[in-house]
Amino acid sequence: MIPPALKSRPFAMYWLGHLISVAGSQMQLWALYWHLRTLSDQPMVISGIGLARFLPVILLSLIAGVAADRFNRRKLAILTQVALGGVALILGLSTSLGASSIWVLFGLMAVQSMVGAFDVPARQSLIPSLVPREDLSNAYSLNSIASKVGGILGPALSGLVIAYLGLQWAYWINAISYLAVIAALVAMGDVQLAIGKKILPIVDVVVSKSGN
Repeated sequence: MIPPALKSRPFAMYWLGHLISVAGSQMQLWALYWHLRTLSDQPMVISGIGLARFLPVILLSLIAGVAADRFNRRKLAILTQVALGGVALILGLSTSLGASSIWVLFGLMAVQSMVGAFDVPARQSLIPSLVPREDLSNAYSLNSIASKVGGILGPALSGLVIAYLGLQWAYWINAISYLAVIAALVAMGDVQLAIGKKILPIVDVVVSKSGN
């Protein structure tokens, strides 16, 4: 039996893209930990990468939430996915050229986290526009399942890719995985955002919220 939310074509495309992207992101994260271990054996390095990953999210979360309310969420999500893919490409290129250092990795992770701070609320707030209201809880449950499954697949894939293809390919494959979400967002076209009893294009939701 097909879950109700997956009967919505836009959500089904988004969900599959999300699953692939999460697996790629987790693969990159564990590859990054391995990469850091090859550059330094100091335990504080792991603390440093944790700070680079989470501090931008904490600092930018409020601004990112406002951006998700004020701008076209689908277009914002496409831009952030392109930027995240670009960071992964740079990681792969710098690794392939032997130009990586601890500070390069820290800097790229900080950039990735800054972009991610805008990406997550944009995509999460897009979900209610992709399914009927009665299927919303099912959609969020499926989204959570995709995150958990991707979180399991990613580390396993990371070890296989590093062993058989090389460390740089973990980054490049992650860059490719972002195309799954981008393709889904582009293919679904303009979506509508429900506000109260009205249905309005996302681009028109200026801030009927902020005026309330």
